[in-house]
Amino acid sequence: MVLIITGPMDSGKTTRFLSLYDKRREGDGFASIKDMEGHDVTGFRLMRLSDKKTHTLCVHEVHGTKRIDDGFRFGPYVFDNHVFDMVCDVITTLTDQGMTTIWLDEIGRLELEGHGFDKTMRTAMDAGAHLVITVRDTHVDDVIGRYGLSDVTIITV
Repeated sequence: MVLIITGPMDSGKTTRFLSLYDKRREGDGFASIKDMEGHDVTGFRLMRLSDKKTHTLCVHEVHGTKRIDDGFRFGPYVFDNHVFDMVCDVITTLTDQGMTTIWLDEIGRLELEGHGFDKTMRTAMDAGAHLVITVRDTHVDDVIGRYGLSDVTIITV
């Protein structure tokens, strides 16, 4: 089973994702939290749902106040490769321990190009986990196709 929370940019996908996790309290995963300075996005942090600990995922090349030395550039952001590896390791451990529901916010252009959470998605799917993911509305069909998702329920915000 796959639950996709979708909508346009800045429509409240992450807010719905976090609300649903707080309501269900099953499984574990990561939410992408925007770092803002005024109206500018300075980067994103990943927050683990079960313990609320965060890790800097990316910084904006112009507005960001932090620096990532070992990363890759995608659009105006520099992403930390180590954070994606850490997430995959955590999800692998959770599924190896029998966790059946994995939450990932956000699956999109990075993953469609084989980066970001791509390996994590495949790891969770190979383990037979139920997925709760957020996907921008313009990428839903491509994400479903790339990962061969079936038994999909879509919530639009």
